[in-house]
Amino acid sequence: MMFARIWIYLIETFKLPSRMALTVLNVFIIQLYTINQFDPYLFLIGSVVLFFSLLYYRICDEFKDEDTDKIFFPDRPLPSGRVKKEDLKGLRLLAGFFLLSFPLLSLPSVLWGYFVLIDCLLMQFYFFAPKKMEKNRLLAFATHAPYAIVVNFYLVALHCLPNNIPILSSQNIALIIALSIPGFHWEVIRKTFVRERPGYQTYSSLLGYQGAIFLSLVFFIPITIALKIILLEVYFIPLVILFIVYGVHIWGLGLHEREGSISLQAKSEFISTVIVLVLLWQGIKGL
Repeated sequence: MMFARIWIYLIETFKLPSRMALTVLNVFIIQLYTINQFDPYLFLIGSVVLFFSLLYYRICDEFKDEDTDKIFFPDRPLPSGRVKKEDLKGLRLLAGFFLLSFPLLSLPSVLWGYFVLIDCLLMQFYFFAPKKMEKNRLLAFATHAPYAIVVNFYLVALHCLPNNIPILSSQNIALIIALSIPGFHWEVIRKTFVRERPGYQTYSSLLGYQGAIFLSLVFFIPITIALKIILLEVYFIPLVILFIVYGVHIWGLGLHEREGSISLQAKSEFISTVIVLVLLWQGIKGL
């Protein structure tokens, strides 16, 4: 059954529970720091656009990596045949419908909502340079990663514009950075290996293991500056100490021989979760 196959994809590849949690927390935090209250109508619009843009991006990435996944990840739903391409095309079309329609429910920010849609469409066509992107993961990163900034900017605009709040305040810019840039770190760290797979390009194969780790840690500079603007010292100082301990730890950590990125990916997800929870805690306390 098609729905059973799609469910397999949503659970195994898209990681539905974690994506839903990410969506809810992300939009709620933006509400706390922009309008200082919970607005269910704007929350619904923002959650739908964020969730389905994440889904659209993930499906496009699935098609982009189809050939390499057959070689290196044959057990995944699509290369194993447990999910069909037609299933994912239909699911992507559904996601596109929500991305096209839901921004219209808040006209002051509709233009910024369609920037999210345009970014997703560019991803579908691999930014019109599929051959170059296949050969250079850094180029792929430079085109894909800004999605997080685009969608978070839209979410800020969604809440600020109807309430006549300036979008480009220092706190709003810092908020966008704090919610977006940890994903840059995660993207680099999850594809960093001490033992490379022949034919599978990683950041460590391009930059070396320590070079890739260094690149991932550079992103903590804008994250720290942004959190300095947003957070009270009682939350900021312990978080910076945690960043330093984390950075020293992963810089010197030897990876497991078979696929060490699993352990580092989990650590990067932990640090991203801590950032979100600290922002959430301060935002709730400030109500």
